[in-house]
Amino acid sequence: QLVGATGLTIAPRLCITLGVEGDTGFLMGIAGTGFLVAVQADPTAPIIPVADYNVIGDPGEFARAFVSELRN
Repeated sequence: QLVGATGLTIAPRLCITLGVEGDTGFLMGIAGTGFLVAVQADPTAPIIPVADYNVIGDPGEFARAFVSELRN
């Protein structure tokens, strides 16, 4: 399923996006999110100014480190 204007809308308390650019449709679909964390290699991506917290770096590296910490 797609999240956005032409797909689902979501309203989680926490949303962590990995490598999502954040086009207008997607941002509309997550408008109800409580806390948005954007992990994005491109510091100029549209999702950056919208997110509550940004991690500028490789989303794949972030995901591996995050999962590793969860397992510990």
